[in-house]
Amino acid sequence: MHAKTPSEKIYCLISDRLRLLVKNGMNIRLFASICNAFSKCLPLLSIPCFPCLKFILFVMLLQYKKYGLGKPAVIILHGLMGSSKNWHKIGTELKKSYPSLIPDLRNHGESFHGIHSISAMRNDITALLDSLSLDKIHLIGHSMGGMVAMMLAADFPGRVESLTVVDIAPEANIKNTLPIFNPLISLDLTTIRRKDDADSLLSETIPEKSVRHFLLQNLKRQEDGDYGWQCNLPELYKFLQDNDKFMLNPDAVYNGATLFIGGGKSNHNLPAHKKIISHHFPNHQLAMIEDVGHWVHFEAPAEFLNLLTNFLAQEN
Repeated sequence: MHAKTPSEKIYCLISDRLRLLVKNGMNIRLFASICNAFSKCLPLLSIPCFPCLKFILFVMLLQYKKYGLGKPAVIILHGLMGSSKNWHKIGTELKKSYPSLIPDLRNHGESFHGIHSISAMRNDITALLDSLSLDKIHLIGHSMGGMVAMMLAADFPGRVESLTVVDIAPEANIKNTLPIFNPLISLDLTTIRRKDDADSLLSETIPEKSVRHFLLQNLKRQEDGDYGWQCNLPELYKFLQDNDKFMLNPDAVYNGATLFIGGGKSNHNLPAHKKIISHHFPNHQLAMIEDVGHWVHFEAPAEFLNLLTNFLAQEN
């Protein structure tokens, strides 16, 4: 392997710094424009046009699963501590009529880790749309993914054909989730030999087995044989500690067709937020599925799909 020339060292240094900036929250579209400008300077520096920058940009894009053939018409954004896998059943059913894309949001699943914020995730999704040349899509978001979807629709209405928000309002208390995170952060992973060990330790502070099962999907065996969190748990914990509420900008409005779907037993209680929903989304419908909680699509998939597909059919 040949020693790097001074120009090549400059190239690698700038590449590393750019990658670090994106990891810490820089808008990926700004990053892409910087990369483009930088690549034009390569001949002046007598540097071969390596594929390095394209690779850096690729790894900073979200990983995703695609359902159906052809150009994706629907994008689904999962909630906190979730991943694209949680929406596999919905994606499989939707693909019969609507090719769908389900990304792992940053700090979740197989996507990259970095500074966590709703605006950063909005930027990640617009960058993904740009990379796939998707001009306009039907956007669906659950919980935290719903926050991202609402912000994206209000900020870039021309890119959203319709919006579906699942069990979250335009104003939500973020810190409500901290009681679930505290035992996860306190869990001593060095004592875990099987997932059942973690489940047993968490059962004292998180009594609902279904919630523990959902959270422990993020616990994965590492190459060294020990267990570790696939999600970026410390950064997600910091996000919850640093933010009291999610609120859209008071002037944020999306006039496109919008469907809110809520769970009748959910603490989010969407009907109580009717006024603020109407303010930000004047062209909305609100549908409630009784006898289910926050994970509406998981607890009542048939009813959820019926509401969703009927809405999408109206907007096609």
